[in-house]
Amino acid sequence: MAFIAVNSGNSAAQVSQYVRQHRIPWPVIVDPDRSFEAVCDVGDISLTNIWRVKVITADGGLVNASATELDQAAARALDGAKWNVDPTKMTSELQAAWQQIEFGNFAPAAPTLKRFLRSRKTEIKDAATLLSSYVDEQLQSRLEAAAEADTAEESWKAFKLLTEVEQKFKGYDIPPNVAKDLSRLDKTEDVKNELAAYRKLTLAQKAARSSSNSSRKRAAAMLQLIIKEFPETDAAETAQQLLLTR
Repeated sequence: MAFIAVNSGNSAAQVSQYVRQHRIPWPVIVDPDRSFEAVCDVGDISLTNIWRVKVITADGGLVNASATELDQAAARALDGAKWNVDPTKMTSELQAAWQQIEFGNFAPAAPTLKRFLRSRKTEIKDAATLLSSYVDEQLQSRLEAAAEADTAEESWKAFKLLTEVEQKFKGYDIPPNVAKDLSRLDKTEDVKNELAAYRKLTLAQKAARSSSNSSRKRAAAMLQLIIKEFPETDAAETAQQLLLTR
């Protein structure tokens, strides 16, 4: 179990300085444009709205919890929870890789995993094989989901899944057809539309982080334009959420 702090509305530099000054040991999510705040549905975090706690469930959902009853919240979150790969079967050499893989950080664990798959020590090789099997399952499930989306002509969904495969599973044996499928999907109207909207959203978010009032006003206008020009896109949905939190 891990505690994660979230800071909304401040720059990465400000948050970094605060974390160092107060020696905060938790991972911190920096949310300068308050988009993560909007997704979590916790209202506008301020001095009058500080103690908001959400528990991230195993399926990625968010559940409300009380800041004054963290023990009970943790107990509820852990009820029925289990590791993807049994940690008791991991050797000390693979503990770091196991932790990365458990939290979905597959790519950083690849070099360690590949090295110990060649180990002459049976215990280490068996542990590495167990981890490798789990990674292969996760990779295959995403490839199958992408193929289903592609067959259903859901180009953007297939593109996102294959992009995730290339990024999250870098260093593993990714089928060569993934790059070919990404190149093909990149030319479809749905994907081109989504990517164009995303580029405009990135510019709007950058403007929104500015300390200039004129820049923030321009950002709001850009977000409204995204919603108008690119309806039904992921970027338009994010733009709508950002406008609601302004």
